[in-house]
Amino acid sequence: VDKLMQFLRPEEDFIWVHDYHLLVLPALLRKRSYKVKIGVFLHSPFPSSEVFRAFPKREELLRSFLTADLVGFQSFDYARHFLSCCARQLGVEHEMDKGSIALKYF
Repeated sequence: VDKLMQFLRPEEDFIWVHDYHLLVLPALLRKRSYKVKIGVFLHSPFPSSEVFRAFPKREELLRSFLTADLVGFQSFDYARHFLSCCARQLGVEHEMDKGSIALKYF
């Protein structure tokens, strides 16, 4: 994050984070700058809430996802699993409107 922040122009750049090995990056970036625009795309399956709740760092990962401005998934099923995890683990509900899904986290 320190190296990235040296080159980042928070008001101009958009950072795309791809896949599971970088899922904590949005939270780390957001701690350094609220102005940076962050997107996350998960190419691998997002597990069901029953499987995800067994993961010890589940809340930390969900909160990191939620610090991003935009989150994308490979399929609607994976997005549905994510929304279910947010509701069950964090109590964060979503709203659907004209083809988009919004979560109010901040």
